Formats: sequence, structure tokens, C-alpha cells
Amino acid sequence: MVDVFGTTSTTEEVLSGVNLHGKRILATGVSAGIGVETARSLAAHGAHVVGAARNLAKAKTAIAQVLKGGTFNLGSFELIELDLADLKSVRRCANALLAKGEPFFSFFNQRAAD
Repeated sequence: MVDVFGTTSTTEEVLSGVNLHGKRILATGVSAGIGVETARSLAAHGAHVVGAARNLAKAKTAIAQVLKGGTFNLGSFELIELDLADLKSVRRCANALLAKGEPFFSFFNQRAAD
């Protein structure tokens, strides 16, 4: 069976029935909007989400609101600083992620509204 998703599809619809337990996923743009919702949904389905944002203070505030709601109860979440427009920031982030020696299952790139 093939599901067709479009512009009105929610993350819950897309992830319905998907078990991400034990999967490590990098999601960018977790300081607002769709980035936060993507991270929330991935973690709610069991993923360990590494949330990347150029503004960590804003991301911590956004994620704190989600954590307050208890929607990360199946998965886990951590933040890392990453400004995709700054090559030095990209290198720092990549080095920090590589130093952990843990593979990623997937990567989601969202544009954050700053």
C-alpha cells in the first residue's frame, strides 16, 4: 500500500505506525515551527533526536515547551549548535557529532524562522 502525503499532511500522519526506537536522527531548525514539531514527532515515535539550531537559547525555549508537555516520553532529545550559513559552525558541529562515534539513521533539514 502506498500512502500519498501532501502539503496538509501532519507529522503524525506521516509517522503513523512507525517505530523509531533506537534510531538516531539529526533534525535542523529546532528553534521554531516545523523544526520543533518534527523533533517532537520523531522523539514521540522513539527516536533519539539530535536537534540542531543556530540560536541555542531560542531552541532551548522552544524545546522546553514541548518537554513540558511530556511528548518526548518514548525517545530522547539533545541540542547542538549549527548555523548552516557559517562554514566554521558546520565544521564545529560535524566534529562534535563525529567525536561521539554514533551513526545517524536519518537527517531532516528545516528552515528555522529567526
